[in-house]
Parts: sequence; structure tokens; C-alpha cells
Amino acid sequence: MLSRNQIFLSAIFILIAGFFFLSSPVASYAQSDCCIANEGLGCSNQVCENTVCAQDSYCCDVQWDDKCADQANDLCEVCRESVRNVPVMSEWGMIAFAGILGLVGFFYVFTKRKRAIS
Repeated sequence: MLSRNQIFLSAIFILIAGFFFLSSPVASYAQSDCCIANEGLGCSNQVCENTVCAQDSYCCDVQWDDKCADQANDLCEVCRESVRNVPVMSEWGMIAFAGILGLVGFFYVFTKRKRAIS
């Protein structure tokens, strides 16, 4: 029979492993105004602005809209460097985490109750 400490250590190991294996990366973008649509003309990075405006003059003459931001994401190095993966727990990870937490609670109550009866 497993001791109470062994059960808790096993549960903690499973929870920690779940955080690492059931997480999924999500892209997070930097604050560069070239990579997102804005109200102004052009963007703060001159090299990126020149590259996008050579393709579509609307971005520098009228407004830096979603189409301009998409082009910047495709063409500009500043936007490619700014994307990084941020680990977050997926829906299945949350379901597994809740299930494991429920099992740990069940085993804790069961082992406490068994000791009280003995």
C-alpha cells in the first residue's frame, strides 16, 4: 500500500508534468506599430514603412490598416522578430488538470477516512 506521502508526491509530479506536456504555445506580438493596424500614416520603423509603402502606397498616403499590417508581418524583419511563443494551458490540459486535482482530493479524503476508521 502506498503511503500518504508517496501519493502526494506522485500527484505533484503528475500535475507538474501536465503543465509542461499539455500546454500549447500561443503567438504573442510585440508593441511595434508596424505589425498592427493603426490610425496614422506609416509606422515607426522607417525600413519597414518603406518596404510596405513600395508595395502599397495607400499605407503611407491614407492609413496604415489591417492590409498594411499583414504585409508588414510578411515583409518586415521587425515583425518576425517580435513573435514569440507563450505557453498557455489548452482546453484539454485544463480538463486533465481538473481531473487529476479531483483524484488527488479523492485519495486525500479516502486515506484520511481510512485512518479515522482504523
